[in-house]
Parts: sequence; C-alpha cells; structure tokens
Amino acid sequence: MAPKADFFLIVLFGSVFCFCRATKHDQSEFFELIKTSLSGQALSGWDVNGGKSYCNFTGVFCNNRGYVDGLNISGWSITGKFPDNVCSYLPELRVIDISRNNIHGNFLNGVVNCSSLEELNMSSIYIRTKLPDFSKLVSLRVLDLSYNHFTGDFPMAITNLTNLEVLYFNENDKLKPWKLPENISRLSKLRVMVFTTCMLYGRIPASIGNMTSIVDLELSGNYLSGRIPKELGLLKNLQQLELYYNQLSGTIPEELGNLTELLDLDISVNALNGNIPVSICRVPKLQSLQLYNNNITGEIPGEIAESTTLSILSLYRNFLSGHVPGNLGFSSPMIVLDLSENNITGPLPAEVCRRGKLL
Repeated sequence: MAPKADFFLIVLFGSVFCFCRATKHDQSEFFELIKTSLSGQALSGWDVNGGKSYCNFTGVFCNNRGYVDGLNISGWSITGKFPDNVCSYLPELRVIDISRNNIHGNFLNGVVNCSSLEELNMSSIYIRTKLPDFSKLVSLRVLDLSYNHFTGDFPMAITNLTNLEVLYFNENDKLKPWKLPENISRLSKLRVMVFTTCMLYGRIPASIGNMTSIVDLELSGNYLSGRIPKELGLLKNLQQLELYYNQLSGTIPEELGNLTELLDLDISVNALNGNIPVSICRVPKLQSLQLYNNNITGEIPGEIAESTTLSILSLYRNFLSGHVPGNLGFSSPMIVLDLSENNITGPLPAEVCRRGKLL
C-alpha cells in the first residue's frame, strides 16, 4: 500500500502546485477583467482581443520569461473597481502603481499576498477602507498610502517590513488616533518617513534616533506632545525635519545642531519655549529655518547672520527681544524674512536685501 500512498501524494502536490502557479493564460484573463471593471480613455490602447501581447501594453512591464512584473497606471483618470486577488493572476508582480485614480474595491486584501512585491503606490485614490496586515510583503521597499480615507487602526505590522526604504502615510485623517511605536526603529533602512496629518498623538519615541538612514522625517499636522527628543540629533543623514502643527513643548534641543546635512527645519505652531539654540544657527547647509508661532524668548543669535545658505527665516509670533543681527543677509541669499509679532527693537539690517532675492 505504501507505493500507492506515495504516488497519491506526488499527484496531489503536483495538482496544488499547478493550481497556485498562475499561467500566462491567467495573465491575459487579468487584463480582460481590467477592461470590464475599470473605465477610462487611457485604457483604450489595451486591445485585449487584438492579438497584441499584454507585455506591449502601455504601463505593463514583463520580465524575460513573459510574466508581468510591473503595473503602472498612475494618473490615468481611471474609475471603477480594481480586481481582487491581483497576484493570483500576476504572481511575479514587483511594482503596483495605481495612484491618482478613482479606484475602489477590496483589492488590498489580495495585494498583501503578492509575495514578490517591492513597490506599492496607491496614493491619492481617496479610498475608504480598513487596512490589512502587511506582514507578508517582506520584500517591500516603497509603500505610499498617502491621500486616502483609511479607517480603523494603523497597520502596526508595517514595522515588520524591515526592507522598507520609503514610507508615505500622509493625509489620512479618518484613522483612529495612534502612537508611533518604540519599535519603529526596526525600519533601519528607511530613508523617507512621512506621517503628516494622520492622527498621530503622544510622544515622539527616542528610538527614532537609531534610524540613521533617514533623510526626510515629517510628522506635521498631528497631535504629538511632549518634548522633541534630543536623540533626533543622531540622524546624521537627515536633510528635512518637519514637526510643525503639533502640541510639542519644552525647549529646542541643542543636539539638532549636530544635523550637518540638514536643509529644512520647521517646528512652527507648537508650544516650544526657551531660546533659539546657537548650534542650530551654525548648521552648515541650512536653507530654511521656521520656528513661528511658539513661545520662544531671548534674542536672535548673531551666528545666524554668518550662514551662507539660509534663504528662509520665519520667526514671527514669538516673544523674541533685542536687535536683529546686523549682518543678516550679507552672506546668504535671503528670500523670506518674517520677524513680526515679537518684541524686537532697532533697525532692520540693510544687508538683508544685498543679494536682491528678497520676496
């Protein structure tokens, strides 16, 4: 009886394998399905009945074995329901970009089964749905879920996607309030993390200071409170730090002056107090410094006038006093200067218009 049992298992395994592995014929069925479930002028070039290979369709990319590994229909003004279980038809998909369309459906529950997926962009489709568990997408490098109407809980399983390099989750204000988890630092390869206007509250975890690959960190338009962690000064590659429109308090950490690659610092519209750290005024590449609408006191450090890169300085609606540094604008191409609604006295420096760039 044993040989018969072994034969049965081999046949069964082969049947399961054939069932799970999509064929090229299955792929053509996907494009037929797209044509019936979605509408838009841009799809007119997909002639599913004309004998043309779908690998030659605009927005479709195939590998050297004829399997579709990329689908990009971004900004095609397409409407309708996107097919479920996309990867049962296209099992080798590495890129899905359906952004800037009017698409709906429960397709996300199928997308998370795309085990080879490296990039998923569904920005600006304004879909209203709950988010699934993304844990299976272990190869994912780029995830853009911005500008949607997601409901329910933030998908904390995203912290398991340790290959992520780019993560956009901005402009999602229908979620339940959520906190940045301490283990967010597991995303050690992350270069871009944009979580603006997405119902964040609580403190910024100090563990973010371990994410030294980050170039762009944006947490604005939320309900973050507490102090700005000094550990942010460990982000040696950081170029953009935006924390404006929150409820942050305490002083501005001196350690932010260690961000030698920083170009843009905006921590406006919070409840910050204390002085402007001299260390920040010495950041060598800083182009924009915006601290308006806080409770900052003291004088504007004279070191700010030594900057050769600063073009935007916005400090209005604080409690600053003293004089404006006399050489402000002498060495830098000043474009925007707003010091209004403070307790500043004395003349406006003549050098501020020296480069002829002030708007």
